[in-house]
Amino acid sequence: MNKISKLLAVLLLFVTALPLWAQSRVVTGTVKDQNNQLLIGVNVKIKDSSHGTITDFDGNFKLELDEGATTLEFSYIGYKSEVVEVGTQSHFDIVMTEDAEQLEEVVVTALGIKRDKKAVGYAMQQVGGEEITTVAAASPFSALSGKIAGMDVSTSGSGAAGSTSIRIRGANSLSSSNEALIVIDGVPMENSGGSGAGAFGGFDYGSNINNINAEDIESINVLKGGAAAALYGSRGLNGVVMITTKKGSKNDQLKVTYNANYTWERPNVVPEFQNQYAQGSGGKYLATSVNGWGPKMTGQQVTNFLGETQTLMTNNENPVGDFFRTGSTFNNTVSVSKSGENNTVYFSATHMKNQGIMPNAELERLSLNLRATSKLTDYLTMDSKVNIINQDVFNRPNLGGSPDNPMYTLSQMPRSVSLDQLQVYQTNSGLPVMYNTNYRMEGGYPVWAGTGSFPFASNPLMQNPYWAVNENTNQDVRNRIIAFTELDLDIKKLLVGVPLDNFSLKTRASIDYTMDERERHTADQTLYKPAGLATINYSKSNFSEVNYDAFLSGLKSFGDFGFSFMAGGNLRYNKSNGYASSSQSGIVDPNLGYILQNFNNVITSQSITEKTMQSLFGTLTFDYKDQLFLNFNMRNDWTSALAPGYWSFYYPSVDLSWIISEAVNLPEAVNMMKVRASYAEVGNDLGPHSIFYSFATNPNQYYGLPYGGIPSSKPLYELQPERARSIDFGLETHFFDDRIILDVAYYQTSTDNQIFYAPLPPSSGYNTGLTNAGLVMNQGLEIALNTDIVRTNDFTWQMNVNASRNWSEVLELTEGVPVLNSFAAGGAMIQHQAGQPLGQIVGTAYMRDENGTIMLDEQNLPMYQLTEDGAMNEQVTIGNSVPKWILGINNSFRYKQFSLNVAIDGKFGYDMFSYTNLVGNQRGTLATSVDGRDGWYESEALRAQANVPSNSWTPTGGMKVTGVNQEGQAVEAYVDPQLYYDRLSNITEAYVYDASYLRLQQVSLGYTFPNKMLESTPFRNVTFSAVGQNLFYLYSNVPNVSPNSTVATNNAGGIEIFAFPETASYGFNLKVEF
Repeated sequence: MNKISKLLAVLLLFVTALPLWAQSRVVTGTVKDQNNQLLIGVNVKIKDSSHGTITDFDGNFKLELDEGATTLEFSYIGYKSEVVEVGTQSHFDIVMTEDAEQLEEVVVTALGIKRDKKAVGYAMQQVGGEEITTVAAASPFSALSGKIAGMDVSTSGSGAAGSTSIRIRGANSLSSSNEALIVIDGVPMENSGGSGAGAFGGFDYGSNINNINAEDIESINVLKGGAAAALYGSRGLNGVVMITTKKGSKNDQLKVTYNANYTWERPNVVPEFQNQYAQGSGGKYLATSVNGWGPKMTGQQVTNFLGETQTLMTNNENPVGDFFRTGSTFNNTVSVSKSGENNTVYFSATHMKNQGIMPNAELERLSLNLRATSKLTDYLTMDSKVNIINQDVFNRPNLGGSPDNPMYTLSQMPRSVSLDQLQVYQTNSGLPVMYNTNYRMEGGYPVWAGTGSFPFASNPLMQNPYWAVNENTNQDVRNRIIAFTELDLDIKKLLVGVPLDNFSLKTRASIDYTMDERERHTADQTLYKPAGLATINYSKSNFSEVNYDAFLSGLKSFGDFGFSFMAGGNLRYNKSNGYASSSQSGIVDPNLGYILQNFNNVITSQSITEKTMQSLFGTLTFDYKDQLFLNFNMRNDWTSALAPGYWSFYYPSVDLSWIISEAVNLPEAVNMMKVRASYAEVGNDLGPHSIFYSFATNPNQYYGLPYGGIPSSKPLYELQPERARSIDFGLETHFFDDRIILDVAYYQTSTDNQIFYAPLPPSSGYNTGLTNAGLVMNQGLEIALNTDIVRTNDFTWQMNVNASRNWSEVLELTEGVPVLNSFAAGGAMIQHQAGQPLGQIVGTAYMRDENGTIMLDEQNLPMYQLTEDGAMNEQVTIGNSVPKWILGINNSFRYKQFSLNVAIDGKFGYDMFSYTNLVGNQRGTLATSVDGRDGWYESEALRAQANVPSNSWTPTGGMKVTGVNQEGQAVEAYVDPQLYYDRLSNITEAYVYDASYLRLQQVSLGYTFPNKMLESTPFRNVTFSAVGQNLFYLYSNVPNVSPNSTVATNNAGGIEIFAFPETASYGFNLKVEF
């Protein structure tokens, strides 16, 4: 039996009949297939009545008959319905036979068009909605990791409010988005928001995809190849994720489902800190030092930064683990579905409340979803949906290199400083309390002990993490509406004599409207702000996308031959309107709080963008004997974002599918074999107004007045969209009655006309200029293996393996531009280089001799490479940020009423630069910085005792280094660990790690209560599950941070800078159906 049919059959276990309270006789029975296998979840119904039941895990059923009932109906997905007369019989043994027509698997393709899977000539893969609801994740689409071959799913690590990045088959664009297009019920979805974090901080405002209620999702179909997405034209370059949501039930019964889940979360990777050495430098205690290179803590007494006497003892506190709290998420969903003869309705309401691991942070989301279908006449049907989402987030974590990022301070806090000493984070006068400033205690509160002006914005910039999360707060509110109405006219039924087997017209109007309101401020007296002046940023914006679609489709068969067609058009209109106000000049009255009206010199700006796209498209499919399919797709876009003469672009594609098993006698073990091939051209459009000069006011001020400036980048009026040409070959084979299904695909995509800003000479008057140039190639191999390892009445074991290998190369850029810089932070840069793979990590590197041995200077410290001019060379390639291999292993077990799902995912063959490790070692706080300290301090004590200058002393202990000197002689020596790690802070290569990992991604253990236990209750089905996600890493080479920790989920992958902790979540899920 077909794999999808079996999945649907198991899902029918969740559909049971309402209790029959009428007093009448009871009939029982067993239902099997023609192979004598028990069938689970068969619908057993009294004819002309809504009363019924389903078979249990043993294929048995029990049903009370109403008075006058004479006939039973048996129905099951993939099988022919059976009708039996009751008579006087009380027990029935029913045998059901497969229905070949029902077994044809139908998939949702581009524009929401449904096609037989066997006729599809390109790569696609589908998962059921339960794949992302199994573990009840706060960011539901993160559960897709490892479920689709060739799809890279990553999160920003900032919790439920963060972003989820979905990339299919690597990156095609050098500077534009490489994110897949998200389509819900045929409606493209605006999926911006995302991470704005950078080297100096920022916020991740979350992907719009995470606003979707996972409980409303029926299935997800991923269109991978260019031919799969060609009908989306300039939006389909990076593949498409097609989401189909639920409609009303189809069993004429009212169905009410309540789903509740509660999860808690903790950081799953925290830095390992040293616990032996105190605040200070050179082995000496300094009460206001930012370093942890002080003396060994052996019980000595010192005066700390608060002016108190402190006994220095071994510190086992982990500031990261202790500062962050146990987060929690409580999610409740109620859904109601009903169907009648001509109508269906589905309604759901979901409330989610999340308290993240960061103190004083909270997210609350409410989602209402209503979908209805109606058969208005024999030839006209309607499908309408509206989804309303409200999300309120208080205090998103500041990320990256901002002092308000708690990890900024916690990663480098000296080990003799405790969190208890920082919890009182301000003095009585409102000044900040931080360990690099002297205070004295009066009446239980710290008082600044300095003279003159308080040292605001001192170097390095520091921040008390408790001040950051309690005073420098932020809030954003998002309201969103997604709605569509679709009409389907069956022209064949309307007009008699149409010479086609099927002829219909479908029209659809849709809207995606989002309104965002954001506010963030730094409080008065914030330590790292000049003069402690308060700042504020406030913005309010809305975005709308309206789509109008019309499709005319038909098909006709001529004996062994057949053809089908579709022709249509789309009109899309996008508009955004927003304004932003800011002040960097402090507040007027401290008693009035942080509102715009209370700030000095507020500057306001407004931005309005509009874009229109008109499109025509069509498909033409030919088939022979229902085994050979040839499909042509055509699309032409006209966009207002480009200039006349350049605003029209055409995208063709062709794909071929051949069911070999229908034409050739294959071994008995092979029950289906299909080959496919496709060629496509798709594009990547650009945002509005990109080809024109734009001017903006500067948020800073000059003598109290705002000012503007001319743009530093030159636009290109003749700009054209990026264009990708792709080929795709695949082989799908089913073995042993679909017990093993293997799908292998090879793809190659070449994207030219890359859009990026290239450097210009100063004489041009610009720094950079927008250009069309460059060629990027992606090619890869994908393997998807689905297996039914064990399948018995009581026990099943299914295992799915998804693996992919990607190769990328920048074949060319533009004349005179050998490299293109993408993102820089902490001394590392993501760079694209002609002739090299995408996403190279560049920075400083060890100087080595011809044998690769590290060279040491006169102090026996590692040397870094220099340019020809003798300057530090910051352009050395030291790694690559793009994963070569992506792996997912998913196991599902069922034993009677128990189910167990275990998912493992991994990425391999890529690198990551960690600034947290660099700074933690430089400050002397990480465990790796301990080596050699005791030996060095003992050596220094002996040197002092002998009264020998340091340049005449051979150290007897310390950090042991090996290498060669500048004369090529081998060196083995001891050096000061503090100097060693200070030198390494200038060598980026020292903190580039192999980021390959293997992770236990999710586990769920569930129990479904037997029907017999529910007979006297109003419940049809009750399932209870224990769940977990991101539990731990089975393999990782990156110390102290998660290998998934990067600055952002955009093109800045590969650089980690004070990453917010990735979390592991655990919890319970209860699903009850009435």
